[in-house]
Amino acid sequence: MFHRLGKFVSRYWLLVILGWLVVAVGIRIAAPKWDDVTWDGDLAYLPARTTSVRGEARLRTAFPDVKAKSQIAVLVERPDGRLGLADLAVADDLAKRFRDWEGDDSPVVDVWTYDHDLVGEKLISSPRLARARGQATLVMVHLSNEFMATNNVLVLRDVQHLLDEVRAEEGFPDGLKLWVSGSAAIGGDMLASAKESIDNTELATVFLVVGILLVIYRAPLLIVVP
Repeated sequence: MFHRLGKFVSRYWLLVILGWLVVAVGIRIAAPKWDDVTWDGDLAYLPARTTSVRGEARLRTAFPDVKAKSQIAVLVERPDGRLGLADLAVADDLAKRFRDWEGDDSPVVDVWTYDHDLVGEKLISSPRLARARGQATLVMVHLSNEFMATNNVLVLRDVQHLLDEVRAEEGFPDGLKLWVSGSAAIGGDMLASAKESIDNTELATVFLVVGILLVIYRAPLLIVVP
């Protein structure tokens, strides 16, 4: 059997290569898109009987309007005193820009600031301690993504680019600091770091394998094939 297969491949090698190309192209056309058959994130793959999934189902039932699964917290901080009107204007401007991101294709579902009716006072530190500790306020960006969703890498990158633009604008208050935290930011950082580590490991592996093959076989053309 294998002898006949070998003879066929060696005699009709061009036909075999063309056949494999046709199969590859056909599978590529017929196969569904990856995003259509997978869920982004880790928790989405947990079985329905797990406690966290059951709790999330009860949460959706009790609070159907709550769409957020993770958050990005942008900290607007003045470390040397109280936040001034110009500092709060920066927080308001950031909140407005984040609200502009809301839409059908965006994971941003809500934005909370210090003037929120329900939790606004919890998002700004006490002015009484400003002299000793400074003062800060949070702009909470709520996302529909899970905290380990790969899309959070892109969201975090966009947030950091926006903060860089705001810092570079004329009239940005001197001494004001902008920081990023939150569950989605942590998940995005972890995934970005993991991808960087994988890329570095892959590159190092390729160089090591090529080097070993060169030393063992001493035939550069031979290692070009794999």
